[in-house]
Amino acid sequence: MVDSNSNGVDDFLSCLKPDFSSSDSAEVRRFNQYKEKFKFQSERINEIYPDTFNIVEETYELSKNHVGLSNIEKDVILKAIEQFMGQIKMIAHLYEAIIDSSDVDDRIKKVHIDSSLNCNDSSRHYYRSTISNLKLITGYIDCLVIDSDLEKWNETKLNHIAEEQDIFRLITKDNGGYSENVISSIELKFGRL
Repeated sequence: MVDSNSNGVDDFLSCLKPDFSSSDSAEVRRFNQYKEKFKFQSERINEIYPDTFNIVEETYELSKNHVGLSNIEKDVILKAIEQFMGQIKMIAHLYEAIIDSSDVDDRIKKVHIDSSLNCNDSSRHYYRSTISNLKLITGYIDCLVIDSDLEKWNETKLNHIAEEQDIFRLITKDNGGYSENVISSIELKFGRL
């Protein structure tokens, strides 16, 4: 039995168990509606991501030599695109991995839930990393491919670095803390700004 006010990772995981029960029928309905929306979103992502990736890759390939990027920036953008593609593929399969799959170990489901879903005690580091990569890619397209706004591009890079540092701090806080050397090295992701 789960308290209807609970919204933690372990609570979410316990709602997936075959023997799950709740005295609050409204909460059961709410969770079932959530699962339906989650499934719908996963299916839509699976439908659109191949074409979207092709468009992003093509935009990058056609523009990378014409917008004044340094080689370091080209490498960072390409890596962000590649990571983003992998992240979206993983997110598209989250419903299956968390809800539909009975052969996935609960520890793995818990990692997926913690890293990606909006529970009150989840880190959401995978989700945050995906959004950070998306902001960098759209910033590249908006600031350099469409507008040629170097000041805004530099702001986008600084924001991306700060987000990456925050994500690193978040994922290492439970493992003995983070190293300031690594945080400092993230500052150099685009070279000296």
